[in-house]
Amino acid sequence: MSLLRELAIAIPIFIVAMIIASQLVVVPTSSMTPTIVKGDMVVVEKTNILGLIDELNPENIKVGDIIVYAKNSSGTPELIIHRVVGINETGGQKYYIMKGDNNSIDDPAMVPNSAVIGESVNWNSKPITIPWVGNIFLWLKGVT
Repeated sequence: MSLLRELAIAIPIFIVAMIIASQLVVVPTSSMTPTIVKGDMVVVEKTNILGLIDELNPENIKVGDIIVYAKNSSGTPELIIHRVVGINETGGQKYYIMKGDNNSIDDPAMVPNSAVIGESVNWNSKPITIPWVGNIFLWLKGVT
């Protein structure tokens, strides 16, 4: 088989695998500025794929990682993307202390493993983002 034909088969398979294994998360606030700007879309590695395959093990998360977690406020889950600044273990369960890079204090509640949705995909130690595209989604949702 020629190299060109092999690439023509391999590249679409790779792209489909990346789409299934990743998720784009819109950043709705400036809490992660300057690392991630409001309106950016961040590429996130999911904790599991289609509920079948465990991709990211929350146990491997360390201080300094940027993760996405689900926060339930008033019954509606909200996705938060912040940096891990500490890890506590209580009763055999890991909890993450989170903080936005632009915030002066830590998030008010620790985050359990079960709330972790994914971790930012990094390139040269920086999260991979699609700048400003998320602003369209924020505008459609009425977020200013």
